[in-house]
Amino acid sequence: MAVDQTGLNWCIEVRRRSITLPDVRYVSSVAAVFAAVCVLVASPAAANPVVPQNKIDSLVLSDDDVSSVVGLPLHRIGGVYPSPGAAPAGHDECQTLVSSDVNQWSGDFTAFRQLAQQDNPDDLQFSVTQYVATYPNSLVVARVFRHTFTTDLVNRCSSKILTDAGGNQWSVLGVSVMGAGATWKIAELQDGQDSSWHCAYQVQAKGNVMFQISECQFGNGTPVAAQLVDLIANRIPS
Repeated sequence: MAVDQTGLNWCIEVRRRSITLPDVRYVSSVAAVFAAVCVLVASPAAANPVVPQNKIDSLVLSDDDVSSVVGLPLHRIGGVYPSPGAAPAGHDECQTLVSSDVNQWSGDFTAFRQLAQQDNPDDLQFSVTQYVATYPNSLVVARVFRHTFTTDLVNRCSSKILTDAGGNQWSVLGVSVMGAGATWKIAELQDGQDSSWHCAYQVQAKGNVMFQISECQFGNGTPVAAQLVDLIANRIPS
């Protein structure tokens, strides 16, 4: 959370001096006013969303944006979803690694976008899915991120075999959570064996935005996913 140190120091000094005033009622009322002011001075990131909800579409990568990174023309498949999917019954925390739903994004977002882009549905080689959500402020984003991406997720879910909503089985190849970001890879299984169709995921929290990229291909999609995440991150003011 961003902190205005000059304003914070001012608050501390005024607070210290006000304690010496003789009128207790006056001190109480002054303290209440200064407490409210200091919240705004010391934590502007919490008070002012960095990206307004009506600007969320400016963060979404176009077909040309994605194609330039992948190196092949990709096109949007299906519609743009304004809310995450419902969590299935008996949801396990590891399911987030194969099925992004409301349990990951919570119901606290102010705007949400999910869309998929692919090269050729009849001979699929590359598939990208974007998720972008704005929240009231950076504090809410931090809470939502920490709710899902925990050390326990890393310990419990690495190397686990999971089944997605379509009945496909996936092997988790590795999970990493560091700071305000998380990465993981999954491999689709056919007859219990690695099919070589791998999906690389990266999710980040920045400002009042949380966003995620999944990039699937035959091979290692991590470099592509990282570049796409950087493109979105660069559109969010620091």
